[in-house]
Amino acid sequence: MGIFAFGSLVLFLFLFTIHPFLAPTKPVAADILIADNFLVDYCLKNLSDEFRSNNYALILSAGGPLPQGSPLAAENKTSAELSAAILMKFGIHEKAIIAIPPKPVKRDRTFASALAVQSWLAQNNIQSKGINLFSIGPHSRRSWMLFKEAIGEEIPVGIIACENREYDPKRWWKTSSGVRTVLDETIAYIYAKLVFDPERVRVEIATE
Repeated sequence: MGIFAFGSLVLFLFLFTIHPFLAPTKPVAADILIADNFLVDYCLKNLSDEFRSNNYALILSAGGPLPQGSPLAAENKTSAELSAAILMKFGIHEKAIIAIPPKPVKRDRTFASALAVQSWLAQNNIQSKGINLFSIGPHSRRSWMLFKEAIGEEIPVGIIACENREYDPKRWWKTSSGVRTVLDETIAYIYAKLVFDPERVRVEIATE
């Protein structure tokens, strides 16, 4: 096989396999749902439907500070609080939602959110049969990996990827939004898999 043919094969495989890899849906039997950072409204609507249809007991809303200047920051300081407020508008009872903002960190915000959830579970002695993380598109694989790292092996953690409606996931390379999202998340996943040091974040949070 020539170099050109080999390169074409690699490109073909990347184009058609990377998005399903980065945006998996592999739920486990669970009684807790986690709302990932900065979920858009239609994903939160899907999450509320998932909560009602599968008899979950609790939603844990994760997420750090909203961007400076956000018009929503006056009422909701964090993504966790904003998602909780939106879920209540979708009919989820206030007592079924816990907003868990993480401690502020300069980077690795997803893992900081995951550690905040793990800390809340431990402090409240929650014995869950399983947890499903509800994320969006290609961000899902990396979030899933980081939440599993934070929560540990005692509680099974599954993933549900809400489709990103900004582009066609089967033809993501045909729009700038799709290309930007997939390439950014591919690089972020490789970083998280090969370079990321979870202990550094744990130490940073512990010394805040």
